[in-house]
Amino acid sequence: MAAAKAASSIAKAGKNATLPISNDNHEKPYYSSENPILSIDDLSKIDLLNRLDAKVRSLDPRVTEVIASLAGGHGCVLIVNQEGKNSH
Repeated sequence: MAAAKAASSIAKAGKNATLPISNDNHEKPYYSSENPILSIDDLSKIDLLNRLDAKVRSLDPRVTEVIASLAGGHGCVLIVNQEGKNSH
């Protein structure tokens, strides 16, 4: 709770400033910037779903319908410190 009060106090006392973003940080990024959703082509995704359908049906003859889907999300976040340096 103390941290929340401190953050609130800092925000209320806030100053408006514009800083140029520097890319001086040469550390290796923690995460790849590539979109993982695009890492598998559409035909491979369809093949995976077809194999899943076949596997589920083979496990129990009472299965008459299989509904499956693939979903994913990808976001990009820019983290900059108070000096305007990119923090990766």
